[in-house]
Amino acid sequence: MKCMKTYLDMKVSPDMALSECRKMSMIDCVKSLAGTPYVAFSIKEEDGKFLVDVGNETSRWMEGKTWDQINCSAFQKGPYRRQSDKYAGMFGSGERSYEWFRQAWCTKSQVQLEQPYSLEEAKLRCELGVEIAPKPIAPKPN
Repeated sequence: MKCMKTYLDMKVSPDMALSECRKMSMIDCVKSLAGTPYVAFSIKEEDGKFLVDVGNETSRWMEGKTWDQINCSAFQKGPYRRQSDKYAGMFGSGERSYEWFRQAWCTKSQVQLEQPYSLEEAKLRCELGVEIAPKPIAPKPN
């Protein structure tokens, strides 16, 4: 409302004032979100646990042990990606496999990751009107 009043006081048409205020609101939203830690939200609740989804960006998908470190259990029936490679070492050689999981069952409905929102993600999130200021998550114990 303050923005609208400012533009209307400058004798700008109501339509133009609304358009400019929406742009300013979007810019403020994106600035406040870009670069802040990414927060993944739950997509389902079952038996007091929350199925948290970190989204399509595969760089955010985590190995089972990494999910364990944030008190979650990787959802092995959900989307995942696997990579195998061969290794040779002093004590022999073999093949090892890695798996990254998109979803996990957690005790909380949201999980804060170390990766920040990209500018594109922040813009999309603001355009869609998705909650941009989730409840703060307590810092990880050291």
